[in-house]
This record gives sequence, structure tokens and C-alpha cells, in this order.
Amino acid sequence: QLSGFVDRLLNFGAGKLQRVKQSLFTAILIGTIWTSAVSLLLVFKPQWLLQLFTDDAVLIKAASEISAIVFLGFITSAAGMMCSTIFQAMGKALPAMILESARTYILLLPMILSLPILLGVQGIWWAFPITDVIGVTVALLFTSYYFKSRLKGSMKTV
Repeated sequence: QLSGFVDRLLNFGAGKLQRVKQSLFTAILIGTIWTSAVSLLLVFKPQWLLQLFTDDAVLIKAASEISAIVFLGFITSAAGMMCSTIFQAMGKALPAMILESARTYILLLPMILSLPILLGVQGIWWAFPITDVIGVTVALLFTSYYFKSRLKGSMKTV
């Protein structure tokens, strides 16, 4: 129920960080289930999507091979988006911006430039899922640390 989820997010202003943390966990879980289902479909059968844009069999075959690699990282996208969004929702613009932009500018660009040296052209495509996994790991660790330190601090004031 969406209204219940929104109500829990509004608990940040009331200092009910445990409820906010639980809402974040629930959103990450539901989002990850959804992105996993979509990712599996796009990794193992991307042709259905690609055929919406072209009838060219050669292009569909080439794009299918690339999609099978690139869409592996999509599984992590819900968790990454939720981590940066929770900071936006709490009015913490800097962590939200850092988490969101770090993936592209700090991780992805260097990966796109360096992985082709090791893997050839395939390195370009592998840069995306590798960056997604590293980026979401950093985002989850940072978000977890933030909530643990804030929850510990709120316990001391009670």
C-alpha cells in the first residue's frame, strides 16, 4: 500500500529513523525483486524488446549479445536508486548527489576507458554491470553506515 509507505517516509521529520530504515529496506527488496525479473528477461530473451525498434535480424543479434551483458547490472538499480532517493527525501542533497553521480563520473567513465584494454570491445559492455555492482555496494554500505550512526546517536539522546 503506497500511502503506508509514504507515511513511513514522513517519519524522518518525527525522528523515527527505524521506520524510515524499514521503509527503505522494503522498497529495496520489492524493487530488487522487480528488477531481477526484468533483468532475467532482458538477459536471456532481449529480442522481444529489440524487435520493437527494428526488424534488422543482424542488428537484433548483435544487440542481443550486448544486452545479455549490460542488463546484468540492472538487478542492482533499484537498490542504488533507493539509497540516493532516501537522502533526497530526508533533505540531504550532498550524499544524494554523490551517490548518484559517483556511479557515472567516478566509476563508469574510468571503467569504459580501462576495461577495453583488458577485454577488448567487450570491456565497454562489461563496464556497465561491473560499475553497477560496485556502485550499489558503495551506496548500500554508506546508507547502512548513515542509519547505524544516526540510530546509535538517537538512542543516546533518549
